Amino acid sequence: YCTEARVAAAYDELAKLLKPLDGVLSDHAFLGGAEPFLGDYIIFGTLMWAHIVSPDHKLPEATATAAWFERLLDMHDGYARKAPRAA
Repeated sequence: YCTEARVAAAYDELAKLLKPLDGVLSDHAFLGGAEPFLGDYIIFGTLMWAHIVSPDHKLPEATATAAWFERLLDMHDGYARKAPRAA
C-alpha cells in the first residue's frame, strides 16, 4: 500500500531521474531548442499521463523541467492544460 514515506521516496526518485532533462532544459526552452520537437512530446506524454491520472502528481518545483512542462501545457492554445484530470 501507499504510505506517505513511499510517496515521498517516489518523488525523490523522480527528481533524481529528471536531473539530466533538467540540465538540458536549464539552457534551452525545449529539447529541440527554441521550439519543441518529437523528443519533447515523447517525454511530455509520459509525464502528462501521470498528471492526468494522479491528482497529487507534481514535478519538482522551481526546476527547468517543471517550467518546460508548464510551457507544453500551454502549447496549442492550452490544449493539454484543458485535459480532464482524475479527482
